[in-house]
Amino acid sequence: MTDHTSQDRITKHGLRIRSGGQTGVDRAALDAALLTGLAYEGWCPKGGLAEDLVEPPGLLKKYPCLRESPSQFPEQRTEWNVRDGAVTVVLVPHSQFLSPGTAFTIECAKKYGKPCTVVHYLEDGAAAQLKDVISALKENASVNVAGPRESEYPGAYELCLPLLAGAFAAWRRQISAPQATIGKSSIGWRSKAKRCFNP
Repeated sequence: MTDHTSQDRITKHGLRIRSGGQTGVDRAALDAALLTGLAYEGWCPKGGLAEDLVEPPGLLKKYPCLRESPSQFPEQRTEWNVRDGAVTVVLVPHSQFLSPGTAFTIECAKKYGKPCTVVHYLEDGAAAQLKDVISALKENASVNVAGPRESEYPGAYELCLPLLAGAFAAWRRQISAPQATIGKSSIGWRSKAKRCFNP
């Protein structure tokens, strides 16, 4: 189980994982960030609402680094996460899948002129594609991760968690490699403590 009790903070000099915290892909992104020692951030609906957490503080109890949007409706947090992220990655099971939420995410990316990559996570090349996308990001980038909730595609969380954790871990190794050559240790990045981004 991910430990959210530590008050550990990291600086802005690191990849930041942005998500609205809904069940499924959103939640997998948050937990993958925690498992690999990356900061997480993002807008969630007012009251921290999610389909499995319908009473305040909802998501904010488990993920206190998220911020409430003024609206309880998910469209606002979806749009604001796209707006505030450098890039958006949408994970869907296959090319025929489309939900209102994922369609709106892609629409928002077009509206704000933000790069958006769609990854079909049931396909054999999904892990490699996701690693390529994440590895290309700058060290201080904020990547918005979106996709279906559990009620739209059961099993999305369990399927996407290892894919995302693998991509984030690969990014960490890539960044740590130059430091290793000059004797700086990168041991300890696997901490499962709560990691917030403080601008």
